[in-house]
Amino acid sequence: NYLSELYQTNKELTEKENVIRNLAYYDSLTGAANRTLFYELAERYLGNAKRNNSLLCLMFIDIDKFKVINDTYGHEAGDNVLIKVADLLTEVTRTEDIVARYGGDEFLVLLPYMKSKKYESIVSRIFSNKNKKIIYNGAEINISLSIGISFYPNDGATIDQLITSADRAMYIAKNRQGEDNYYYTA
Repeated sequence: NYLSELYQTNKELTEKENVIRNLAYYDSLTGAANRTLFYELAERYLGNAKRNNSLLCLMFIDIDKFKVINDTYGHEAGDNVLIKVADLLTEVTRTEDIVARYGGDEFLVLLPYMKSKKYESIVSRIFSNKNKKIIYNGAEINISLSIGISFYPNDGATIDQLITSADRAMYIAKNRQGEDNYYYTA
């Protein structure tokens, strides 16, 4: 009986540790990686890219007209859009890529082990995904994204420099006319 109690206590502790780990590393709303996990993995991938003299791509993604969605349909609809975007980004990226919610309606996607600067196929998969909408209380809400792109080593030597470069590029994309725009200064 003592052994079964010990086993049960250990099992409960392990489950609690997993819950704590999830809270520490994943966004509670979307299930995407949070900033903490993003930086931890990004630093590892950046070190690998430096050692192997390889490319690392960073995408800074912002949901267009997110404030309008919240103001028109409510914050629950906005939350559903955030969840949908996280799911969509996870669906169109490779298993080794990192999808993280950076804050608010901003996401980061880190693409390690790039052989060339051919990011267009992932951008195309994001934009052409047929699930880029949600139905909320009978209303169809279309989702449009602005994407800024940066690469190590050309656009920064640190993760923060890559984020800054991609953020700048995202604002250029956002200022273009129409929906679903991306920008890279190459």
